[in-house]
Amino acid sequence: MTKTTTKYTDHVINIPLTPTSAYRKALIDRLENLALVIMRQIMARQLPKIHTSYSNTMLRPSMECDDDNENDLSNATATYAEEIHSHEIGVDGGIKQEGRCVVDFSLKRGKIKLILMMTIAAKAHKLLIANEYQTKRAVYYEFKGGPLRSFIEQQSITDGIINNVAKIMECNTWELGFIATAKGLVSGALQLTLQTREIIDCEVPGGVLIPQITSPIISLKSSATSLVIIEKDAVFQRLLEEDCTHKMNCILVTGKGYPDAATRKFVKMLIEFLGIEAYILVDADPHGIDIMCVYKYGSSALSWENKYLACPTIKWIGIYPSEVSKLHLQKIPLTRADLIKLRGLQSRRYLDNNLREELDYLYNGKTEIEGMAEISFLFLTSLYFPTKI
Repeated sequence: MTKTTTKYTDHVINIPLTPTSAYRKALIDRLENLALVIMRQIMARQLPKIHTSYSNTMLRPSMECDDDNENDLSNATATYAEEIHSHEIGVDGGIKQEGRCVVDFSLKRGKIKLILMMTIAAKAHKLLIANEYQTKRAVYYEFKGGPLRSFIEQQSITDGIINNVAKIMECNTWELGFIATAKGLVSGALQLTLQTREIIDCEVPGGVLIPQITSPIISLKSSATSLVIIEKDAVFQRLLEEDCTHKMNCILVTGKGYPDAATRKFVKMLIEFLGIEAYILVDADPHGIDIMCVYKYGSSALSWENKYLACPTIKWIGIYPSEVSKLHLQKIPLTRADLIKLRGLQSRRYLDNNLREELDYLYNGKTEIEGMAEISFLFLTSLYFPTKI
């Protein structure tokens, strides 16, 4: 990629890098300590139990299967797959925290959890020692083709176990060597320099792939005055066709739906180091608003990572459910899944009154960003954005 200097400010912002070798060694020690605790219990003819620290009081008893047939482990796999994202546990391992409890692996579902957790922990141990990374997708296929395949029906199982091990280790999933497949895109007057000294010019047709967390950015250069996050790739590409980045002097980012950690970390870096305002445009539906909340408040499934990824200063600019009728946009009835997601959103304590009122409007129907684009080709950049930004 070629280096360009004329269209950016002369000011280069350096991004400090955090040394990782000592922290990686500490994680290796913790993983070995976890294995030692389990091995000692088994050698003492004890059924494994891990003393855990868990700040969320919503830890559900269903972690322990109430089925007495302990030999038929495969029957518990389907139920376990549905519940795995709801259980975030943490182990003692010499780490002191409030909110103690005990996870008992003696019951049927507990046995499955123990097998998968220790296998993932062993994988993380190997990655950390080699200072390597593996995508979560690759981990899923590796395990799906191995001796544990009867327990791995879908990627959400391995993803959930990775999350659990990270919670136990009190670290981020990428610090254990597990990363999501890169998918986020960025476009605009932005130039990035990676630790490898590779220079990425983001002003290219269609945008460029956001660098993985494993490729640290050491400096950036930009003349943009704002950052606009777009839920969907299709709308992102439509805005590029409208020359949105030049007309609004902004940087456009899309996570192509629910964002991966690399996209969220990248957005947080741009906000903090460029000091620019950030806005987000999502569909007027429960999933769109949930995506907005992931960027702004963090993920409930990975709550311990939120301090590294959440961006509370992001401003939601639409589509507001309350403006669907005013814009004469087509309303689509909510599905059962939409209603479940909507009720889950309404139960979150951190939502303010304005957002709760907007959620109430959703019961009248949902709409997509594409509906606004159909009003006119330049509606978003010429009319909608100027009224919101």
